[in-house]
Amino acid sequence: MSENSTNSELLIRFLDNDLSESETLLVQDSLQQSSALQKEYEQLSIARDAVKSFGLKSQVAAVHQEMMKELGSSSYNQKAPVVSLFKWTMRIAAGLFLVILTSAIYLYFTVSGNGIYDSKYSDYTISNTRSAETVSPIVKAYKAKDYAKLIELSQFFNSTNPENTFLTGMAYLQTNQPAEAVKSLEPLLTKKEPGFKEDAEYYLALAYIKVNNTKSALVLFKKINSDKLHPYHDKVSSWDIRKLELVQWKQ
Repeated sequence: MSENSTNSELLIRFLDNDLSESETLLVQDSLQQSSALQKEYEQLSIARDAVKSFGLKSQVAAVHQEMMKELGSSSYNQKAPVVSLFKWTMRIAAGLFLVILTSAIYLYFTVSGNGIYDSKYSDYTISNTRSAETVSPIVKAYKAKDYAKLIELSQFFNSTNPENTFLTGMAYLQTNQPAEAVKSLEPLLTKKEPGFKEDAEYYLALAYIKVNNTKSALVLFKKINSDKLHPYHDKVSSWDIRKLELVQWKQ
């Protein structure tokens, strides 16, 4: 999908379930590949919800219908359409301002740290490149999704091992213990070894959100968003940062 004015039309039709199966697949694929398109989709989705909530859609349609009727009247002199068009332009501008205002109000009352966390969290997947003999009990427990056992095992294994430390943090997140996840993941940011540092940055940001430390979460989100080579760059958009800033402002 090209980055042009047709994007908005397709996204709106996608939101309205008005696309063919092939068009829907195209939009879904494009959303996965383009963070800019994801941002536009999120903005349109919020604006659409706000319009539905405040009944603006029918109001805008009524204004448009009335405008076209007036402009099409043959009883106007040559100057009247110009004056009328200006009047309707101002009315439409006011309507757009109202849409933006209601969207902002809608976002203010609906955005939350938990909402951002839920939309950004996804399970961490371990690659299957190692042989069974080299897989540690902690890795086996994580793959089996036995997070309680993993946390128990972490007490007896080398705490300086980056993989053990990271997976322990993930187990704490999975068991809704974000404060413990923070304790596990924070040391990985200062380790000289590159392994798991970038993974830890993303999931630590989410753990910070869970414990209402939005200031620290914003630092990591901004770092990830500004680094196009970061493996989690596409997961953190500028829109995510603005929403998190709003959560911080509300606290």
